[in-house]
Amino acid sequence: MAIDITSTVERSGATMIQLLTYCVYSQQLDPIFQLLVRNYRLQPKGPKAVALYEDFIVPHAPLLITASRVEKSSDWQLNSTIEKIRNAERLLGQPINDEENAPVHVSHLPAKNIYDTLLTAVEKNSVQFAAIESAYDPERTAVENLPGGELTPTQRQYNERIWKPARQRLTAAGFFTIANIGG
Repeated sequence: MAIDITSTVERSGATMIQLLTYCVYSQQLDPIFQLLVRNYRLQPKGPKAVALYEDFIVPHAPLLITASRVEKSSDWQLNSTIEKIRNAERLLGQPINDEENAPVHVSHLPAKNIYDTLLTAVEKNSVQFAAIESAYDPERTAVENLPGGELTPTQRQYNERIWKPARQRLTAAGFFTIANIGG
């Protein structure tokens, strides 16, 4: 039985958690990037923008997406945008020393569409989507969908050393949707 990743992610629930846990275990993270970009669009915040960039897009990112090399033309623009967001976040995090200006609230919301080009590339070009959609059985658990029906030592190491620290950073940035994904 096949599954449609996009509609499963849109519906949320236990099936989505199992599907995305399978994606983590099988190290096919494009669907997780899709979920987080959609979440980012609903609530664009500086920490979320930076976390997506650092965990999925930069060269040697722990959760590198397949399309990160497809859209080279927008690399410099995205890099520049993220640097501006980092600078704004640093300024917002500094204490206000002037008593008169203390009640003033400064807000910087990054554009909600900064990842749209990459997300489109992922959704159109990712071989991971097709592979997962044809092989994943929603009637089975994430582990049961793995070859052999169990995690290999390599998959366990990846989950502990790569995924869990990345999940912690992403959750701290505001992506609470993934708190229960990946064991």
